[in-house]
Amino acid sequence: MTSHASGTDDRQVQRIEQGMGRGVRSNEDHCVVFLLGARLTQLVYDPDTLARFSPATQAQLQQSRQMASGLENEPLSAIIDVARQALARDPAWVTYARRGLSHVPPLPGHVSAAAIARRVAFDRAVAGDLAGATEALSEGVAKTVEARQQGWLLEQRATYLDRTNPAEAQKVLTAARARNTSVLRPLVGNTYQKLSGSDHQSITACDYLTERYKDKVEIRMGIEALLEDLRFDPNRTDEFEQALADLARHIGLAAQRPEHDIGQGPDGLWALGQLKYWVIEAKSGATAKFIQKAYINQLAGSMNWFNRQYDASVSALPILIHPSDTLATDASAPTGARVVTETRMDALRSAVRDFADALVTAGRWDQPDAINALLVGHKLRAGDLFGYTRAIKPG
Repeated sequence: MTSHASGTDDRQVQRIEQGMGRGVRSNEDHCVVFLLGARLTQLVYDPDTLARFSPATQAQLQQSRQMASGLENEPLSAIIDVARQALARDPAWVTYARRGLSHVPPLPGHVSAAAIARRVAFDRAVAGDLAGATEALSEGVAKTVEARQQGWLLEQRATYLDRTNPAEAQKVLTAARARNTSVLRPLVGNTYQKLSGSDHQSITACDYLTERYKDKVEIRMGIEALLEDLRFDPNRTDEFEQALADLARHIGLAAQRPEHDIGQGPDGLWALGQLKYWVIEAKSGATAKFIQKAYINQLAGSMNWFNRQYDASVSALPILIHPSDTLATDASAPTGARVVTETRMDALRSAVRDFADALVTAGRWDQPDAINALLVGHKLRAGDLFGYTRAIKPG
């Protein structure tokens, strides 16, 4: 299952439902479930994903939210006391819990048009009807409004179509890739679309924030979830690179992931406005004490790629994200290259968190002038970002 946003929301919903189900096998069972982390908090708050839970789980989550509102700013011990109250079957708690579920109407299960299309296509393909399978997926695309879902369906359609018409399958896969960069790349690759930055950072940030978030709580949770992914971790490099692009958009910059999207170029590309760019190689999974030659050569290669794609009217700064600021003895950095170490990334994360807190406090993410003042105050204007980098030391 895939979601409209990250491709993982539906799976997370399913895991939460299954986890609660495993904790309660009969009417006599009871348990307490803790959802930890900003991503899961965001998941159960977002109305779009909340609607994917069963009616009973939605009612329980609503009760949990009511309880949580009364525990705001309370110590962990207070939360544990509430959990113990539930586990000890306190009569008042049992009454409260049952009241929340007593009027939940039974509703039929919902199966998305995309899921139906996939199942029908699979059944037809197993029966040897590949033409029928591709037709079912085409109908699924027509009934699906979200671009990422359309991309998944088109990728599967290309898989079936490849058995009978490989050339047409490549065209379908190209269309799939245009909607969802997580699907397979076509053999001929996608045409690179140049990234343009805005000279009006606060206006761009305002447009992005007002389109993405409905209220203060969503902003706080959304940015906290982003910052949670923006950590050095060998097992979460893809999440880091996506969070890096999302961070740029939150503060009014344009961003791409060329290597992820088209299979060539840097891990990240930021357009800072005034024809200035950052070419970024993110090595958040590195563990070596020095910057290895392979990493710095990759940064040099990405700069060469940038110079082939953009003309001399623009300028680019090579940026490496790495735990160390010192080259290995056999490595040589491109001219002007800078590094964002873990310490400097923590400083950037702190600035963004303070920016988010200020947005929530002021409640003015819909006013460019207010956003600009906060960007200036928290040193997040395009011209300030250089301060979060360091010079690369020779080995």
